[in-house]
Amino acid sequence: MFLFATSALSAAPVSAPPLQCGSAEVSITPHVKAMDVPLGGYAQRLARPSVGVHDDVFAHAIVLKRGNTTAAIVSVDLCFLPESIHHAVEVRLKQLGDSKFEGAHLFLAATHTHSAPDPLAMDTRNSIVGIKGWTVFNKSLLNFTANRISEAVTIAARKLETVTVTYASEPVPNLVRNRRHDPISDTTLTVINFRRRNGSSAAVIVHLAAHPTIFSGRSMLISSDFPGVVVHDVQAKEGPSCHCLFLNGAEGDASAAGFDNLKDDARVVAYGNALSAVVLQLLAKPGVIDDEANLAAWYAPVHLPVTQPDGVFMLAAMGIGLTMDQAKHLVKTVMPSQTNITLVQVGNVVLMGFPCEPTGAIGMAARYIATKSAGLHGLPVALVNDWLAYALTPDQYKSGRYEAGMSFYGPGLGPLLLGRLKHAFAYHASSR
Repeated sequence: MFLFATSALSAAPVSAPPLQCGSAEVSITPHVKAMDVPLGGYAQRLARPSVGVHDDVFAHAIVLKRGNTTAAIVSVDLCFLPESIHHAVEVRLKQLGDSKFEGAHLFLAATHTHSAPDPLAMDTRNSIVGIKGWTVFNKSLLNFTANRISEAVTIAARKLETVTVTYASEPVPNLVRNRRHDPISDTTLTVINFRRRNGSSAAVIVHLAAHPTIFSGRSMLISSDFPGVVVHDVQAKEGPSCHCLFLNGAEGDASAAGFDNLKDDARVVAYGNALSAVVLQLLAKPGVIDDEANLAAWYAPVHLPVTQPDGVFMLAAMGIGLTMDQAKHLVKTVMPSQTNITLVQVGNVVLMGFPCEPTGAIGMAARYIATKSAGLHGLPVALVNDWLAYALTPDQYKSGRYEAGMSFYGPGLGPLLLGRLKHAFAYHASSR
């Protein structure tokens, strides 16, 4: 097994060119009156179409360039991101004459809102039809979404300007809880600030692990949930020339905490405002400055074990009308046999893009690997460039519950991904 290096990974010479950054946002909200748009995230909706829009969902893009290396980091307000979306965006960008955004250089991350268009409708691997309550593939919705994401990338690429990078973190244990009551959680909020020479922000990345499930399955309105509130607050403060990305961390067992006495609408706003207050405090601080700001992007390929859905999933699938054979076929066809961990390094920070929902224990182990293996500040990012549901530790898998039912590769998936991540950093170091 080997790694695909997709950018120059050498150490920066003294005369290296500066880091440049451009940012943009484009709505990916479909017209719900023009087509049926099922919402992703809750099986209880039974693939019923959305009845309207609570707030728009977006693709927020940052394009970074340093010398000959370019990378796009895009936060997409979807529940998850099947590989077909990444592929469709690659194809669309090439059609527009831009082939530098491919592979690891195109880092697409879902915010994991459970109130956006259902990604299953955009997954070419989804071949199940004729089952009431199951979302079917919709090529028109895939093309619409991919075109809008591509537009965000191309706009951001036209707005490059020289920046420096700072980052700062703050624990927010009162705002994140472990829904499995496991002892390990990742409750740190991190802000990456791309600053212009005049000190203003050209773009901001907010990283936190928490499920955007404040709007429940009863809601049939499109919404970005609390990440949209955070993004709105930051952009309102920093001004129209700054765009903010929300990247979800190892949220596999992390839920939003606090404001439980409020109804959904009010709680989304209150929780988002509480997070953005911390973000704005961190933006006001100098942060850890990285003057060199190396830029690199690379893949760590992962060959996955044979799928083995457990009894929890099988019962849930049969609850929406699938037979046992159909449920097994569904997992076999929708879940990939190989995937990638996507890594993007910006200075001393490395985004570790998992194609799944890692639990907090997996996320904290990934942070340790980044520090121990590469001396980098690692940020695990969930649901990047592909989707294979949950990744747990062996003990978490064996203890069962919902997350285990949505982990389709057995108890060894978490350790497998962490092993590939460690190998990815070793390869990176040997290539410098």
